[in-house]
Amino acid sequence: MRIDPFRFHLLAASLCFAGSLSADTFTTVTPGNWSSAATWAGGNAPPTDLDGHDVVINHDVTVVNNDIKLIAATLIASNCSFTLQNGNFTVEGGTADFLGCYVATAHGFSIQITTSNASLSMVGCDVEVGQNFQLSEGVRYLEDVCLVVDENYQNAKGMDTLIDVCALIGADNSGNFQNDSDSSMHIEDSEFHLPNGDFQNASSATLTGNINAIWCENGNLQNDGSWSAQVAAYCISGQVTVSSSFLPSTQDCDSMPAIFAPCDCSGTGVDDCDSDGIPDDQETDCDSNGVPDDCEPSLDCDSNGIPDRCDLLNGAVDLDGNGVPDRCEPGTRIYCLGQDSDGGTMPCPCGNEVVPGATEGCANSTGVGASLTTTGSTSIAAADLALHVTQAPDGVPGYFFAGSAPVANGNGVPFYNGLRCVGGQIFRLGKVPSVIGGNATFPDPSGGIPIHAIVGAMPGDVSYLQFWYRDLGGPCGGAANMSNAVSVTWAP
Repeated sequence: MRIDPFRFHLLAASLCFAGSLSADTFTTVTPGNWSSAATWAGGNAPPTDLDGHDVVINHDVTVVNNDIKLIAATLIASNCSFTLQNGNFTVEGGTADFLGCYVATAHGFSIQITTSNASLSMVGCDVEVGQNFQLSEGVRYLEDVCLVVDENYQNAKGMDTLIDVCALIGADNSGNFQNDSDSSMHIEDSEFHLPNGDFQNASSATLTGNINAIWCENGNLQNDGSWSAQVAAYCISGQVTVSSSFLPSTQDCDSMPAIFAPCDCSGTGVDDCDSDGIPDDQETDCDSNGVPDDCEPSLDCDSNGIPDRCDLLNGAVDLDGNGVPDRCEPGTRIYCLGQDSDGGTMPCPCGNEVVPGATEGCANSTGVGASLTTTGSTSIAAADLALHVTQAPDGVPGYFFAGSAPVANGNGVPFYNGLRCVGGQIFRLGKVPSVIGGNATFPDPSGGIPIHAIVGAMPGDVSYLQFWYRDLGGPCGGAANMSNAVSVTWAP
């Protein structure tokens, strides 16, 4: 990976920072006002002119009606907001490093780096400057920054590096992007939008790297110095004096809105997708995809306050894989067939699969699998659900049973000559002393306790049903086998 020399210097300085703090170091302990003693460890607020002081900011800090000036000092801020209401931020000497911060000055106030021994770095930040963002001398390093400058962005005589920066320059009314004489600027993978202003590289200035896009809606693209930055896309309303060898063959104004759409720098620096005042990283994100659940439309079929996709991640069963928990889909589903071509069922124990498309369990001693089906309804009030098994060996004992959960997400596990597909809390529904002609039914047609009553089902509950039977002489040498399984989502 290419390491920019300026970045290397800044990273090295940051790594050494912990061991180079002055004795007069101010560290935040809670969010608050710069001038409030409660904001700082030891109850001591730092001065606004930092000369020989060091400041560590790990909480949101607001500066009211004051400039902050680093004269000979170090300021490091991480994962916080640093806002100046009616004040400028000036690095006159020393270093200011911001990592993962929201940095802002109010309208009419600037950020400035003013001497050759001053440096400012911002990495992973949202930055809003109420007037000018000016580098007179020294070093400025921006990486992964969303930048809004109300007026001008200027490099006067410094070393300026911008990597993965999306910038809106002249956001208030007008403003220029200026790399002035005797200045050095390196740009990589960045975009620049100027609604009313020029993108300028002056005489005796050097600009290198690559630029994703430049969009001057009412302005010029001017080069009077040394330009070797390749531009991937551009749209300029006025004059273009950059050599065509660094530009695409044609302007692409139609694509500009789409190029800049992902770069919305007008926020607060704190992601809040639903504008409820709670940062996104403090909201519930059940699937850990970085998008709060409130901002990711999703069905909640059972109105339990948890999106269906998260219910499924948390173990809710979806045997048919349609993205809806089974408990929300009244009816019955056949699953765990004796074939590994049904979308994931465990292969039968000894290769004793049945023919594709057959709704039955693994093959038994008769050469086919026992098939479990239902008749009646899943209505608890109707109490007419019945189970029917066919194709079991004649004359063998067996029993119908139910469980509160499927085994292995409905794929089953090997069990003697078949697959056991029902687990959780087990309910033995009814014993069959002898299967007649390979067929059996539960409950007995002449009467019996309804299935829902045995398992204690309520509307919305799901039961999982299967038939066990003796299978002496079965293909795998086991003494028993299983039918396919059926799930039942109970209705009122």
